[in-house]
Amino acid sequence: MKDLTIPPEAVSRADDELLGVLADEHCRTVLWYFRYYSTHVATVDALEQFVCEQHGQHAGEAHVAVYLHHSILPKLANAGLVDYDARSRTARYRVDPNVETWLDHVTEHGEPHA
Repeated sequence: MKDLTIPPEAVSRADDELLGVLADEHCRTVLWYFRYYSTHVATVDALEQFVCEQHGQHAGEAHVAVYLHHSILPKLANAGLVDYDARSRTARYRVDPNVETWLDHVTEHGEPHA
């Protein structure tokens, strides 16, 4: 049997972080917002509405905005995919060709719903 073990040096820490972010459906949904609307800047309110539409929730539910503010947007910012300004409640997408490629791959499997 062939050994399919990936040597640790073949996957960088950045790759691990990116795959971790892309494994989160809400992170992918936020990234899809920027692609779907062909924009690089979004308010938390606009992202909240898009996330709710994609996941069958009601816009205006406080927990969605809180989740975006405290979890999803900081996670994307830590991965270098967005710049998030909590004071102005805006996120700026930092285009990454590697992420774009992965999102294209995900599209083949049915995302997003919009």
